[in-house]
Amino acid sequence: MFKIKIKNEYLFVLIVVLFLAIFSVNAVSAIDNVNDSNTNNLKFITKEAKLNQNNQVKVQLFNSKGQTLENKTIKFYVYNKKYKKYKHIGQNTTNFKGIASLKFKFKEYGNIGVKTNVIGDNFEKSAKIFVPKAYLYIKNSYSKKVDGAVLYSTIYNKGPNKTNFKIYYKFSKDFNFPTIPVKYKYTKPKASIKKSKILKMVVYPKGKYLYVYGTIKAKGKIKIKWGFESLNYRVSIKPVVKSSSTKILGNNPLKFRITYFTKVPDIG
Repeated sequence: MFKIKIKNEYLFVLIVVLFLAIFSVNAVSAIDNVNDSNTNNLKFITKEAKLNQNNQVKVQLFNSKGQTLENKTIKFYVYNKKYKKYKHIGQNTTNFKGIASLKFKFKEYGNIGVKTNVIGDNFEKSAKIFVPKAYLYIKNSYSKKVDGAVLYSTIYNKGPNKTNFKIYYKFSKDFNFPTIPVKYKYTKPKASIKKSKILKMVVYPKGKYLYVYGTIKAKGKIKIKWGFESLNYRVSIKPVVKSSSTKILGNNPLKFRITYFTKVPDIG
């Protein structure tokens, strides 16, 4: 009887321990479920917007488990460069996907600060939305000559505003002849300009790269020609465009092989 009693006591204790463990798990789970309604993260879906046009600024809310949050009200603020402060532009409620959006017309270009505040959760987050001043499209091509090659680039501004730009036409590293007793030659670059202006165009020593700096008005374009001589080398060229407030829509690289030269090619 004594042994059975001890076993029953052990069984009783085991049942009590299991009961307490289950109760504790349920209690913690209940607390977690309450906390899951709080905002833990906010994702900015909108990364880029168009100048002086209606844009949807979208964000998405998540809890600590990565689940989306519905029926949360979010206030939106946009930084005003002129007054150097954030301005409240409105608020909206998240849908079943945790997404809230607000229509807004950006009147300043560049990287514009956007801030959000989730009402009731004491949660804020900010980000930058890029608003291009203009969109540049660049098309590069070439024509091979027996004595070298001619490069062509058309830079077209699709608007909506004029913009400044810097372009570097760099040759591949093997495009150098320090051990070959033949002088490297190139023609002076020529530009055909429409509603635009070349502020500076320079070919650096030994023709290793061409640097062009200019202004293109909306719907304007610049066509550039550049002829050069070379030996039997493979050439890899991609213009490097620098313009912090402008988005580049196209800029194709060039790869080709040029043959032995006799004179500088005529680019007309």
